[in-house]
Amino acid sequence: MTDSRAGAVRALYPSRLLLPVPACTFEVPDGWNVQEFPQALAMVAPPEPVDGFHVNALITARRVSMNANLARIAQVALARQRRRHPDLRVESEKVGRFGQRSTYLRALALTAGEPARHVAQVQAFFFAPAVEGRTVTDLFTVVGTCPDEHARDIVPSFLKVIASFDFVPTPSEFVPRVQ
Repeated sequence: MTDSRAGAVRALYPSRLLLPVPACTFEVPDGWNVQEFPQALAMVAPPEPVDGFHVNALITARRVSMNANLARIAQVALARQRRRHPDLRVESEKVGRFGQRSTYLRALALTAGEPARHVAQVQAFFFAPAVEGRTVTDLFTVVGTCPDEHARDIVPSFLKVIASFDFVPTPSEFVPRVQ
């Protein structure tokens, strides 16, 4: 939808041409909080730090080409992270299915923060359902980080968020009306 008064063109977001990020649901682990966070759709975290560390799972989304390759995206992200954390160690990585959704899942060990601390990280990469006729799709990531020594207790909560992730129809109050 555009407005071409006085030669200017105005685009409306969201609109039928510029779709919003797909609506989704995910489980928040018992006792944890969910909130908005800069450069993320949401942050899921326990209410208090664990041994002075702010455990969290960040959920992000970005537009990528409809032809994007999930494994390639995950490998580029890993290469970028290796430059920042030379001691990074991949503990496991695989592609799996959660319902109908293919997900690239990776577990890492690295040193991060000030002061430097050994942390465990779980990363999940997956696409929103494709929309016919679009040239782009939405790539979602969930990145959970916790102290390495608490990974055995906390990582299952990260996996619960990832496994429960589901895309749902966008609520009507967020769909723009065409006038």
